[in-house]
Amino acid sequence: MRSNFRIFYAMVLTAIAMAEKPLITQAEMKAYFESVKRVLPPATAQELESVARSRLPPLVKAEKANDIMNKLPDSILDKIPFPPPMLRLPQRIQNQFRVLGRNHALTFQQRAQEAERILATLTPQERASLPKGLLP
Repeated sequence: MRSNFRIFYAMVLTAIAMAEKPLITQAEMKAYFESVKRVLPPATAQELESVARSRLPPLVKAEKANDIMNKLPDSILDKIPFPPPMLRLPQRIQNQFRVLGRNHALTFQQRAQEAERILATLTPQERASLPKGLLP
């Protein structure tokens, strides 16, 4: 997960999971999370795993993960790869999400609102070219 930006990924991945045909398999998702863990400090990875395994409601989990990721320096955040479905977004949108991920001042809710604003800038042609279920 990547800074507050990773919280948005969780939202996108939830939308993907709810789609008729998943855009990413469980094996791909597991491989992605392992690649993220390799670039995180061990204590951060453990803290995020603890939150993920908790019985907290999804929104509370997302807020806690956001708080954890907000503490990481940009040098680590920049090493965290986009989840595979996010790589299907246009480069300009990916760049905007990178900038969003570096904004440590945003709360989870503010970050989600900003992510929605970014996605709203997709042209109709860009939206149509994306797989069903990628966007909420």
